[in-house]
Amino acid sequence: MKTEPAFDENKSSIEKKQSLHSTETKPPFHKNRASISQKQKLGLMKTKSAFDENKSSIGKKQSLHSTETKSAFDRNRSFISQKQSFLLPKSSRPLGHSSGCPNPE
Repeated sequence: MKTEPAFDENKSSIEKKQSLHSTETKPPFHKNRASISQKQKLGLMKTKSAFDENKSSIGKKQSLHSTETKSAFDRNRSFISQKQSFLLPKSSRPLGHSSGCPNPE
């Protein structure tokens, strides 16, 4: 008979400790959580600004590079188009009527 009330007292004291412990841990956790989210936001903002700076510098490099490449490409393109203009009279003929080729039909 004496063990049951002592057990109930221990149980209630354990429940009180647990309830105190749970209330004590929740506010610091939420505070930490908020501070972590603020840090993450700050970190993301810092990262974004650095990324935007890098992106703009890469964009400038690419735009410079693309103009250089385009001019070389235009030179090659004009050279190829000149070559093709010499070949046009021969290639403009239909394949079936060219000499030496069998009729595909």
